[in-house]
Amino acid sequence: MQYTYKLAKLCDYYDEQIILSERLYALMSLKARNTLRKIDVICVKEDLEPAGVFAFDLSFTGQDCEELSEDHEIGDLIKLAEYETINIESFKNKGVDYMFTLDRDIVGLQHHITEFSPIFRQAFKCYLQGDWDGAGENIERCLELWDTDGPSLALRYYMRFYKFQSPPTWNGCRDADEVLDLEAIRKQLNYDDTPPPEDAEDPETASNESPSKSKKSKLSRQSAKDSKRASKAK
Repeated sequence: MQYTYKLAKLCDYYDEQIILSERLYALMSLKARNTLRKIDVICVKEDLEPAGVFAFDLSFTGQDCEELSEDHEIGDLIKLAEYETINIESFKNKGVDYMFTLDRDIVGLQHHITEFSPIFRQAFKCYLQGDWDGAGENIERCLELWDTDGPSLALRYYMRFYKFQSPPTWNGCRDADEVLDLEAIRKQLNYDDTPPPEDAEDPETASNESPSKSKKSKLSRQSAKDSKRASKAK
């Protein structure tokens, strides 16, 4: 139960509406698995065995809305135009795999990630292997294509604490219970004491925030600075 609670809390961290554990992923059909994205590998106190975390990416933009017939029932399949002539009755006794190919809503929700997905996979591969410099470069490419992607922001947020150098203890798994200790990280990686630039994010504050909240805080601080500048100009 505690593990499920922690997994649900991670929705905020990754800024995702739907995330799944590796155990649930293993029970799904191949078609369903192909719609999911592996976004992290974590361990928690309740289960020290590393386990993947998966997300179902959703896009609420770029979808055409149209009126449905009066006899349409909620949950009914709305076929893609190219499959309009296919009789789905023969598929219904074979599970729900057909929906991931024929259903306009399911396919449309992920239409935007075709170019994005392979770049994220490369970034994630580098992240797991400890090549955080390479991971950071690919994450930046991901954010050029999809600047609000929660998992990309979360990975960048975590690696930034280590200046994109994987720690010596890195084994391809993030401790989801870990409280980031900036002083301990500095000693571990022999950081210098060069002060951060004025507009840099405060890591002590950021360590207690999710990546999405951290982004909002930064925007708020920038807004406050702009207001001060405007007052001086008057």
